[in-house]
Formats: sequence, C-alpha cells, structure tokens
Amino acid sequence: MEYDKEDEYVTEDLEVHYIELPKFIKKNPGVKTKLEQWLWLICGEEGGKVEMAKKENEKVKEASEVLERMSMSYEERWLYDQRMLRKMDEMSLKEHAKKERIRRTAKKRQN
Repeated sequence: MEYDKEDEYVTEDLEVHYIELPKFIKKNPGVKTKLEQWLWLICGEEGGKVEMAKKENEKVKEASEVLERMSMSYEERWLYDQRMLRKMDEMSLKEHAKKERIRRTAKKRQN
C-alpha cells in the first residue's frame, strides 16, 4: 500500500494514516505489511485475507479472538466461560498433583 510521506510529523512515536476503506477493499492488496493485516481485520473481510493476516501477525490473531468473544451471544459467552474455567481447573489440578508428587518424593528421600 503506497502513501506519500508528509513533511510534518506529529511526533517521532506516532504515525497517522488516513485510509478510505472502500478504496482499500477495491484495491484488494495482499497482507504483506502490518498495516494491510490490520486493515483487513478492521474491514471485517471474511475469509482468506483475515485468515492470512492472523497467520502472519500474532497481534492480529489475538485481536480477532477478542472480537469473536465480544460478538458472542449471552449463551455462547456463558458456555465459553465455562469451558475456560474447566480448562483452568484441570491445569490447576495437574499442577497440584505434580507438586504433591515432588513433595512425596522429597519426603521419601529424607526418610
């Protein structure tokens, strides 16, 4: 995606882009740059471009997952939360069992 660099900068840490999304979509660029990857996510384009952007950019993938959770219905969100709680419980139980095995092994060695 091409743009002209301006002679004036707001700060060295901030870069501002003005992009007309309909023109961006019509141009149909790839997902080579981080800007293009984020724009495809913002456009909400279903299919290939967003999927490719998620593979190329971990932050785009994380943002996409957050958007998916935000768009869930109340019931879907409840089920998702229950699955996550179950996963955390399982991980906690495994960690506790591991620590208990280590403690018992250490106790046997002391005796």
